Amino acid sequence: MRTAILLLITLSLPLDSEAQPSMRTITEEYPDRFSTEISYPRFYDQTPVAQAADKAIAEWASKKEKEFIASALAQVRELGVPSGQYESKTGSDVTFYSPRHLVSVTCDTYEYLGGAHGISTYRVFNFAVIRGKVKQLALGDLFRKGSNYASHVSRLILEKLKEDEDATLVQSGEVKTFTEKQLNRFQVHPDGLTFLFEHFEVAPYSNGRFKVQLTLEELGPDFEWAKTLDL
Repeated sequence: MRTAILLLITLSLPLDSEAQPSMRTITEEYPDRFSTEISYPRFYDQTPVAQAADKAIAEWASKKEKEFIASALAQVRELGVPSGQYESKTGSDVTFYSPRHLVSVTCDTYEYLGGAHGISTYRVFNFAVIRGKVKQLALGDLFRKGSNYASHVSRLILEKLKEDEDATLVQSGEVKTFTEKQLNRFQVHPDGLTFLFEHFEVAPYSNGRFKVQLTLEELGPDFEWAKTLDL
């Protein structure tokens, strides 16, 4: 049985119906066992894009919290009270917010469930109106139909990582291309896209994670996001 539980929800309400997103933080703690903290944006604009993003992110945050608590309690039951408290902490960044057209959010989670170190992971949410319907974006949605966007973007990313001496798996030639999952892990910015790479994807854990920015000019003429999204 839990000896103590703290559940705190803080919510900053917008000042008007078109205010910028506010952040909601959910925390829960079981002293000496585990703690969780998830901060994520809430959107109040009553547009299909904003509401789709709001629902998906809130559902993900709730599921993320429950899954971590279940894992932490299972570890305690199996191994006993940890010498270092188990921890999960998530922060979020809104990189593009146009409630009628496109919303881009990145949630960044650090989790420690024992062992030598914790692990950090990204979860991106990119929602937009594509051909009249709201959907979660794939990279191909932002390029001209029929273009070889995956090869083009992979080449650009590899060129930039080859300039980073810490990206040792690219330097050595072990990483020569990227999966669809990796290419779809991107942030949208007003001036381009940023691709996010986890631990071990382009370098050993000790070298950290990597972000690669591609400008509108670098993405090239086949990158038709403004046309696709009617911006």
